[in-house]
Amino acid sequence: MRRWAALVCIVGCAPDLPDGDTGVAYDPSAGSGNGGPRGCDDPAEDDVQIGGKTTLPGSIRRLFPLPNGVLACGDAFVAALDDRGDVDAQLDASSPCVGVAADGSAIVVLTEDGTVEAVDAGLAVLQSATVEGPARGIALADGHAFVAAGSGGVVKLDATSLETVATFDVPDALDIASAEGKLFVAAGPTGVVQIDPDSGEILDTAATQTPALGVRAAGDDVLVLRGAQGFDWVSAAEGLSLRASGLTEGVVVDAMLGSDEAFVVEGHALVRYALEGDSILRRSSEHRPDAGSAEGAWLRAVSPVGSGAEGFAVAGDGGVWELVVRAPIAAPDLAVDAPFIQLFGDAGETIEGLYLLRNVGDAPLTIIGLETDGPFTASVDPQDDTCDGLPSLAPGSSAPVSLLFDIDGDGPVAGTLHVETNDPDQPILEVALQGNPAGPSLGAPAPDFTGLTLEGEPFRLSDHLGQVVFLKLFDFGCSTCSEEFPVIQSELVPRYGDQVVFVGVNKGHRTAYADAIATEASLDFPVVLDIDSQAFARYRLPGKVFPLHVIIDTDGTIALADAEPGLAAVETTLASLVGG
Repeated sequence: MRRWAALVCIVGCAPDLPDGDTGVAYDPSAGSGNGGPRGCDDPAEDDVQIGGKTTLPGSIRRLFPLPNGVLACGDAFVAALDDRGDVDAQLDASSPCVGVAADGSAIVVLTEDGTVEAVDAGLAVLQSATVEGPARGIALADGHAFVAAGSGGVVKLDATSLETVATFDVPDALDIASAEGKLFVAAGPTGVVQIDPDSGEILDTAATQTPALGVRAAGDDVLVLRGAQGFDWVSAAEGLSLRASGLTEGVVVDAMLGSDEAFVVEGHALVRYALEGDSILRRSSEHRPDAGSAEGAWLRAVSPVGSGAEGFAVAGDGGVWELVVRAPIAAPDLAVDAPFIQLFGDAGETIEGLYLLRNVGDAPLTIIGLETDGPFTASVDPQDDTCDGLPSLAPGSSAPVSLLFDIDGDGPVAGTLHVETNDPDQPILEVALQGNPAGPSLGAPAPDFTGLTLEGEPFRLSDHLGQVVFLKLFDFGCSTCSEEFPVIQSELVPRYGDQVVFVGVNKGHRTAYADAIATEASLDFPVVLDIDSQAFARYRLPGKVFPLHVIIDTDGTIALADAEPGLAAVETTLASLVGG
């Protein structure tokens, strides 16, 4: 793995982002790009790029910089990587690691079962202790470790001996961060609070529109992570004051603060934001590797690497990647709602569908080429002043691609839409075209898929093999879906909850909508964000959309695939599988 190459800072301060080009040269074969475009325009320069990978034995939950590398907090392990991405040491954890912190004299690890361990640079355990309450996050300040323990408040321990010094009454302490000797707690519905590290007194509070789930701090800036509802940028210069709020397409699971900039991990992508006055502007993004694949890695953490080296790292399912960061530049950013399109019709018909291309960047997006294969044709409205008459999309604008499917038989067919642009992140976008896909068959093996929950936790269907699983797929605008969720929660969960895994699956990028549905129905089962529309592509019924109900039996085969309003078929199937 090549050296992580970009500028960083000393642990605990805001990273100084580069003023000009630095690190490796632009390589379109690295990261998630598929090769540089050819034709009448060159790709814009890429200011954020994912490079080489270090494979680790599980998903990474948090990263934290070490003096000469980075500490990776994983599913049931902690790994220390040097500034080249090589694993120096590894520690098996008693349960999933939920937080790590380090300063010049101490390294502490927090696991989900409340175990706190002080370790040395080689990850040998020096001391161990246990805190009461659900373990959420950990921070170091002034020789002490502070643990966010949910309803148990904030527990203060000596960073060396791990003896408990005090317990502070902070309701719903879901995460904690320190900067410049100040302590900040994500306190759920209360918002973010600043507490005195000596007495635990709440010094100030900044309310948030939705519960504060996580917190990151650097200098006098605080970022409040609100999951599917976005994030807030708070100033801590004089008390706590809200500067701006940002909505996101994915679920916010981690972030790294710079000077008036933030890199936000949203599961499907790492997005660079800039703070200008009272507004948060989206600058650029880097998509997760192998987006749309059931084996694709979701991104979950980002961090500087080292205190004197030059580098950043981003991590997720199965590894840590080099992250190349250059000076921010205006660049186009192609966005689509799904990596596929499905068209249905009868033999002899020509069916038309639309696929929307959006430019969410801050420079014009030039469409250089548009091609299809298979029984499909594609076109966009021509323009005379661009590349071969194809349109150029201004920042914030979109263009519909018209797709025609000439049906020559009854069976399923496949093709590909190739879109070539000057987007440096994905100069060639390949969209799977499916004509009359067969859809799920009763008794057939259930196709696997992955996603993130509203809380940013990874979900994989195959992890529940051997259990009965009920998937309730839904999307924005499905009024029947919003009516059915309260019934599922109030009637089906009490009856079958001990024997059935209930899962809501939201299609696409409307994560705030999915969160609102879960909140209004008081759901106590997970809602998975199908950001790449993997699940919908695999389970959609021919000619149907929503509501969509799928039940999978203990053998991992499909027992029900139903698109009729109401839950009668669901109840009948569940009763036949588990009784009741």
